[in-house]
Formats: sequence, C-alpha cells, structure tokens
Amino acid sequence: MRARYSAYAKGRAAFILESWSPRTRPARLDALDAQKWIGLTVHSAPPPRGDRGEVRFSARYLAGGEEGRLDEHGLFERQAGRWFYVGAVRPS
Repeated sequence: MRARYSAYAKGRAAFILESWSPRTRPARLDALDAQKWIGLTVHSAPPPRGDRGEVRFSARYLAGGEEGRLDEHGLFERQAGRWFYVGAVRPS
C-alpha cells in the first residue's frame, strides 16, 4: 500500500499499473498529475487471510488549490508471491 501511495505521489504510472491485479487494472491512468498527494494514514492492515489482504487508509491531496481526502478500504491479493491491488470499497 505504501509503495502504491508513493508511486501516486511521484507520478510513477508504470508502477501503479504493474502493482494492479491484471483482472481489474485499467488500460491507462488518466490525469495522474491532477492531485498532489500530501499524506497517508493507514488505519488498519490486519494480517492477510491466505492470499487476500485489506488495508483501510486515508490519503490527503491538493487539487485546484484545495485540500481533499480519499478514504478507502483497499483489497489486495497475492499472485505468484507478489501482492496486487484488486480494488476498493469506499466508505459512504
């Protein structure tokens, strides 16, 4: 999770796509530079259950001169010994 956040913060689209599960990965990332990521808080990351894991986090960003926050419950799975982002459930 932290590596993906760092990749977003540094605009490393290739790493973001490579760490995304092939089942759910988009063909491309649009407007990667639309936000400037300024902080990450991991709220919980329980031990994985087999090859499945989850991380609840908040990421702060600046966009259009205003601060915003993304709250996410990220889902991950291990394939061939490597963890991949699958998707997210966003709190309402």
